[in-house]
Order: sequence, then C-alpha cells, then structure tokens
Amino acid sequence: MNIAISSLIALCGFLTACIIAILHQIRLQPRAVLAGPATTTAVVFRVRGPFSNRDELLGLLRSCVGTSCTPRIHSFAVQADDEDKVATITFDTTSDQLTGLEDRTFDHENITIDRSFYGLTVLFSPGTSDHQLDIIAICGLGGHAFGSFKERDGTHMWLRDSLPKDFPHARIMTYGYDSHIHGSNSFQDFESLASSLRVAVEGIKSPTNSLRVKPIIFIAHSLGGLVLKEALIQSGQANSNLFRHTQGALFFGVPNEGMDIASLIPMVEDQPNEAFLHTLHPESELLRKQSRQFQEIFNSPATTIFSFYETKTSPTAKKGIDNKWRMNGDEVILVGSNSATHCRPWENKAHHVKGLNQDHSGLVKFSTRDHAYITVRNILSEVIGNQDIPPQQRSVVPGMDEDLTNTCLQDLLLTNPKDEMIRIEKGKDTLLKDCYQWIMEDDQLCDWRTDPSRRLLWLRGDPGKGKTMLMISLVRELQPSWNDSHTLTFFFCQNSDTNLNTATAVLRGLLWTLIREYPSLGRYLHTDFKHSGKKLLESSNAFFTLRRIMSELLQDNTIPTIYILVDALDECDRGREDLLKFICENAAEEKSKAKWLVSSRNHLDIEMGLGGNQHSMLSLELNTTHVEKAVHAFITHKIDELANKKRYTESLRNLVRKHLMDNAHSTFLWVALVCKRLESVHKYKTASELKRLPPELSPLYDRMLEQILEGEDSDLSTAIMRSIILAKRPLVFDELYALSDLPEEVMDDEQSLLDLVSRCASFATIRERTIYLIHQSVKDYFVTGEGQKIFTTGIAQENREIVNRSLCIMSTRLKKNICSLDSPGATPNINMPLPGGLRYICIFWIEHLEEYQAACGDSDGDNKEFLSYQGEVYKFLLRYLLNWLEFLALIGQLRGGISLLRRLEGLAKASITILRQTGTNNHTGTFRHEAILIHPRRGSICPTMRPRS
Repeated sequence: MNIAISSLIALCGFLTACIIAILHQIRLQPRAVLAGPATTTAVVFRVRGPFSNRDELLGLLRSCVGTSCTPRIHSFAVQADDEDKVATITFDTTSDQLTGLEDRTFDHENITIDRSFYGLTVLFSPGTSDHQLDIIAICGLGGHAFGSFKERDGTHMWLRDSLPKDFPHARIMTYGYDSHIHGSNSFQDFESLASSLRVAVEGIKSPTNSLRVKPIIFIAHSLGGLVLKEALIQSGQANSNLFRHTQGALFFGVPNEGMDIASLIPMVEDQPNEAFLHTLHPESELLRKQSRQFQEIFNSPATTIFSFYETKTSPTAKKGIDNKWRMNGDEVILVGSNSATHCRPWENKAHHVKGLNQDHSGLVKFSTRDHAYITVRNILSEVIGNQDIPPQQRSVVPGMDEDLTNTCLQDLLLTNPKDEMIRIEKGKDTLLKDCYQWIMEDDQLCDWRTDPSRRLLWLRGDPGKGKTMLMISLVRELQPSWNDSHTLTFFFCQNSDTNLNTATAVLRGLLWTLIREYPSLGRYLHTDFKHSGKKLLESSNAFFTLRRIMSELLQDNTIPTIYILVDALDECDRGREDLLKFICENAAEEKSKAKWLVSSRNHLDIEMGLGGNQHSMLSLELNTTHVEKAVHAFITHKIDELANKKRYTESLRNLVRKHLMDNAHSTFLWVALVCKRLESVHKYKTASELKRLPPELSPLYDRMLEQILEGEDSDLSTAIMRSIILAKRPLVFDELYALSDLPEEVMDDEQSLLDLVSRCASFATIRERTIYLIHQSVKDYFVTGEGQKIFTTGIAQENREIVNRSLCIMSTRLKKNICSLDSPGATPNINMPLPGGLRYICIFWIEHLEEYQAACGDSDGDNKEFLSYQGEVYKFLLRYLLNWLEFLALIGQLRGGISLLRRLEGLAKASITILRQTGTNNHTGTFRHEAILIHPRRGSICPTMRPRS
C-alpha cells in the first residue's frame, strides 16, 4: 500500500513538471458598430479610426470616396474608450459616391463612417495636462446625438463650435441611442437604455489613458434626462463611477412627470415600442417611482441640477395624405413647466429653474450669438465653478506606473464587492428606511464616526436579525460626499462561495476597491508584484503579504479617514483568526487611517478575537426596542404587498398582521419566509396555513422541509438540496447534473429542472440561472441541525459520491483539444459552449475529496481505495491529467490546478503517514518528488525526483 500511494504522488509530480502554459493575449480584429437609418437630408458624418492627424484623415477620405468629393473636417478628437480618433466631417459637393456612406466600414483603410452617432462621440478633447472634467450631452425622444444640438437651418452646433472655446479644460461628448418613434422595431425600456449609457460612460478614459476618472456634467434633453436619471439610480445602487463622479446636470425639457404623447400614440400602434411610449404618459407610475428613487439616491448637496422648460408650443405629429408622418399638426406644450422642473425638491425655486423662449426641440438648438446660449453657458460655469473636486480626482503620484497598477488590480480581483452587495440586496426584500434609520442615530455608531479614538465597532446579532441589510444600509448612508472627510470600502463574506469566505479574499477585495478609488495607492503593491507577480496571491503566505501591504497603505498621508465595513465575519471560514487579529491590531495603530465596522453572529471566538471590548459592540439583542420597531415596519410593508397581491379583506389583513407581530421575535428572516409561503397558498387557506407555520427559524425550517419531503418527486428535490448545501459556490443549472445525479430526462428538460428547483424555493432562490441559498442559517440547519436527515448516508458519503460522479464525468467528457482550436495556445471563443457541469467539477472535485477524507480519517477502507494504486484517483490522473489541466487553462484556472495537485499530494502523504503509524506497510522505498517546488530565485520548475532514504 505504501508503494502504491507513493507511486500516485510520483505520478502527480512528474506529470505536473511536464506542463508548459502558453498564455496569449486575445487579439480582436477591429469591427464597425453601425446602426441607425440614414436620412437623405443629413450632411454631417462621423469618422472613427486609427488615423493620427487631420491630413492623414483627409487622405483616407479621398481614398474612400474619391477625389470628386471635398471633405471638410469640423472636429477632431481622441475617442473616449480607446486611443483611436473621431472626427465630424461634411462634404462640399454631392456625389453618387456618397450613397450608402452613412453606414459604411472601409476595411482596407480601417475607418468607419456613419451618421447615426450612436454611443459616445468626442467633439473636443483638451490637451493631456488641461483635461479637468467631462461634459456629456444626451439627446431626447426621436432625437439625434448631433442633429438635436445643431441650429435650425444652419450648420452651427454649439457643443462642437462654441462650448470648447468657453470651456477649454472640458472634454465634450455626445451620447446617442435609438429613440426613433415611427417604424421602430426596438423593445428597449428605461432599464436597458440606462444600462447602456452607464456602461458607455464608465468605460471612458482620460486622454492619457489614465486611471483617473474626471468629474462629469451632463446636458440632457427630453427623454435623455429620464435615461440619465435611471442610469444614476442604477449606478447609485451599485456605487459605481457614474454615480460617484457625476457633478451636476442641465436638464432641458425633461418630462419628469410625463409629457403630451397623444399625437405620438398613433405612430407606434402595434410596434414593439408602443408600451415604452405609454410609460411617458403624465399618469405614469413608472415615472413617479423613478422620481422617488432619484431623489432618495442622487441626493448629495454637492451636486447641482438646473432645469430648463419650454415657453413655446410645439407642432405635433400628423399623417399626410401620402401616409407619411410630419410634425405639422396642432401646436401644444409637449412638456409642461411643472413636469420639466419636478426633479429634486430643493432645486425647484427660481435659481435652479429657467424658462427658455423656445419650443421643445428648440431648447437645445442655439445659433452663434444666441442669448439663450449665453444663459446656458453662464449656468454651466456655475455648476463647474461651485463644486469641489472629489478626493478621487487628486493628481496621480508623479512617476507612478499606471500599467503595473492596472495589472495588480486585475490580479487582485476575485469579485467586485459592489456587485456582490447588489446581488445580495436583490435577493432580499426592499431596504426600507424605517428599518435602518435607528442605527444611524445610535450612540455607539455616532461615537465610532466622530471619536478619533473609537476605531472598531462590532455589530452582532443572531441569525435572521437583519445584520446584512443593516450593513448594506450603512454602506449606502456612509458613502463619502464630494469633500475629503472620509472614504469607504467594504466586503461581504459568504460561506457559500470560495471567493468570499477566506481572510485572503477579504483583504484582496478591500485593497482592490481602495486602489480603484485611489490609483496612487497602487504603488504599495508594486515591489511585491514586480518580484512575484500573481504568485504572491497564491502562496501559503498570501494573507500575511497582503496584511503587510494593507497596513502600510492605511498609513498613507494622502488619503482621508477610511471607513472599512466587513459583513458576516462568521462566514469567513479560512483564516478568520488571523483576520480578527489584523483588524484589532490595525484599529489600535495610531497612524492608521482606518475605522473598522464589522458584523457577525454572536460567536465566542469572534468576541475573543475582537478583545471582548464591550464599548466597541453594538448588539441587536441589546437594542430590542429599535429592532422590534424596525421589524414591525417591515411587517407592515410585507402585509401591504400581500394584501394587494392576494386581495385580502381588512379582517384577514389584521389576522396576518397580528400573527406576524406576535411571532416574529424581532427576526426579519422569519417574517420574510412566512410571507413568501403565504404568497403561494390560496387566500381562503391563509388562516389555517398560519397555524402550521411555527415561530422561530429552526421549527419553521422543519416545517418547510416537511413540505418538501411530503411533496411530489421528493427524492429529486432532496437530491438537489443536498447538492446546493455541499456546493463550494452557487451552482448554475448545468452543474446540478454532476452533483445531484439527476435523471437525464430531467437534465434535458430545463423547465422540469426549473420546476424541481422551485420546489426548494423556501430554502433557495434562482437568479440568472444561478441557485443561491436564501440565508447562511439554511446551510447551518442542514449541516448541523435537523436538516441533516436528507443526507441518508451521511455528509461524508455524499461528498464521496460527488467525487465519484466527478471522476466519471471528467473521464467521459474531457478530451484533447476539447474546444477544437486551430492551433496550440490559441485563445478559445469566449462564447464557445463548454460541456455542462465541467467547470465546477474540474475546479472543486479535490475539495470534495478533502472533505471526505477529513470526515473519514484513517478508519474508512474506501478512503484508502481512492488513493491506492489502481484506485479511482490514480486511474484518472494516469489517463486524463493533461486533459484536465488543459481544460483548467482554457477557463483561466491553470495556476489553481497546480495548487490542487499540491493539495492532492498532501492527501496522499497523509495516507502514507497513517499507514506508517498503523504499521500497515513497513516498506520505506518511497519517492519524494520536487516537481512542483518552485526555485526561490529563478522561479523555474524543478523536475527532479529522487529516492527518499
């Protein structure tokens, strides 16, 4: 046996030593993105490409359209999202050669010409040392990103021809999108339009390709203002760059409370955009909701919004005898002054509200010396001049290696903490201000914020008490304003995801966020990354390296106080003791700029790790009055939702409310689960169902599990639950096959699989084809509580079955060149489908093996079989190791594969130790390999294997 296991070790080491990873950059051929119908009256073209100057562009244009057309260049700038150039041009003469030019890519010249102006178009870019801010103009309903801002019957376009002279330090851009009314085939809604705007703006760079993000001022016309508001709401919820760096906006005729769409409705009849147009109606509930959200989210007093409204009527749409629509109908006010100025309540007075003697489209059309332009220019000067530049805009440290900082950020990133917070938030109920306002006024929190000596606060509470939602609300409320008083970073631990449940992951997430905000801090990583690269993040000392870097960074004199929020420390499974020690030591360091706010359950090891300091503790159990009041507000909200959806009578509403109030015991999660159950029962069964739902979480979980076990296909439902509980991260549908061993007829029918997963909805939820546990207490219930009974053979044996199925599937599906690449080392198409479930099992099968061995110890004969000569693991590695590693390389996990082999080696060595201790095999001729040991200086692979004496 000893020789056999040693042979397995030798096999792992020898084959690993043969791996050569060839990494290639993805090379994308330039492609044109052309959209939008051409109009025969349009004379302004946009040209994009890698040309370097005006003369070169003129030559390229003559080559494309011929010498009979004389091009004139009106603007020339660097594109916003890459280093190519963009220009606006016209032609002095007309020619048949211009036909179709509005939608054309000239591959041989590598330039694109279009009239649509969709996306961002830079009209002016200042010199690299002069660039101080960005101004972005957004067109309105049925508008055009260039034509909407051009004077009527003239060529003057004030954004291009006047604004650069008045604001030479501003980069000026337009943003265009498909907002055609008649003849549209678009299904876009506010959410998708806003998302596209947000992605475009957050992808812009400075003229020097700098990491610095400049302050942004928007100019929005009509529908463009609603799209911007929705984008700011999305960005505010994500705390992303658009929200943080928007300094102000000028709104022109924005229909905050709707507009007159009577003449437009016939134009969209039976078109995909008909429903969207109706959302602009003055009685639109969607617009009312947007207004409420915008005022709540974009509420910084350091931002400024001016609103302009029309004082002239506009012609409406009318169909002529030729069945063509023209704007020559009755004259109406399209957007009334109340609607156009109903933005933020503190900006509805005369100073922030201006009437312009124009019709709706004329609000943004100015001639060369237009008085209205002078008004707009002066107000724009006020928006720019009255604002403090936010801390993120401070100058980059001279000589800073921005490329290296970018590389460090890419390597640090496991997952964006802001995206994780949004995902968590979307999986929970609406965050109500009445449920968290109390904590903002709590003495402990106020002292932590204002007292320089109070640098650590522990928010503690039992499961389901709303700790995570409180932490999300604190992240929202503690966001820095435009001054330098403080900044903020945060991390949400989650036991169910290996990217979120280790001490190293916490530090990586905090560092990534801080350096994204303050690029100059990247220099603290440079020395280590120059010497070790990404390897320093994968070594056994990764946490201690990052701890040292974090300690140095938090003493930087150029940054303000940093609020660091870490949620669910009890879900940090690996390295929690080290993390607690670091937090305590840093909080005690006088030079540190950090103030730590951490949350967890009432775990003794965390209390001891944090020093047991009662003065730095905010206990939810000791704030019963506040928490009960918050839970009651939550109950009222949930009852209103249920009553509206199920049409409860007043007596039934009162019955449900009383039951929830009497049995909630200050537990948000219990209320949410009971209300979720009531949504699925008939109204007449509500009272009887309430009696069957016991108070407190564990008994409620017992009842929920009982319903699954008594339901149809309970064996399949419990198989799914076992997989979800034991998975190392949230699973997508395809991965259930490997872990659950579901019948093929179920896996081949997505709707059947969805129905089965939905039967577990009391414990799990589905978002974007990914299955998440509703709460960490669910996993605790199944792993340590009554829920263990679904593991009929025990958790250890279930892990063994997962390993068996994984080895079987990998042996069946892995093959050489699994992506059918044309040449070795080529990069696969990112959209190329990979065999279902392989991603998860290839990454995590060894972790399941580790858990099985840890649970079985040395007493399980099957455990020894796994690692024996001719055992399942040995057979798999002998035949499929290189195929497995190839697949890991294709999904960017090759380094992780090397780490997994080291862990597998550790399992085998542990078995050797057991055999020697038990005297099972006295043979000492084992092999010690050093194939995966890295030479400390050269960093080369050492492929030596030698007998061990």
